[in-house]
Amino acid sequence: VRDNGRRLILSPLTEIQGRYYLDLADIEAKIIEHGVKLFLFCNPHNPGGRVWTSDELKALLEVCKRHNVAIVSDEIHQDLT
Repeated sequence: VRDNGRRLILSPLTEIQGRYYLDLADIEAKIIEHGVKLFLFCNPHNPGGRVWTSDELKALLEVCKRHNVAIVSDEIHQDLT
């Protein structure tokens, strides 16, 4: 990312009882604050191992659509799930 002259904006996952979740409020706030145009996404999550639910994916898609943010999803391990 940085080698291409871009800024990396991080949104940490939220951990609840040992399980990781997307923080959609934080993601959306950072999209707005930093003018994010591309969201790099990993499914299943590495290294957390989470396979995002359909509802989580739809919610993330809605946030990105609302702000015209493209999603690039790394799903290299999808064959395992």
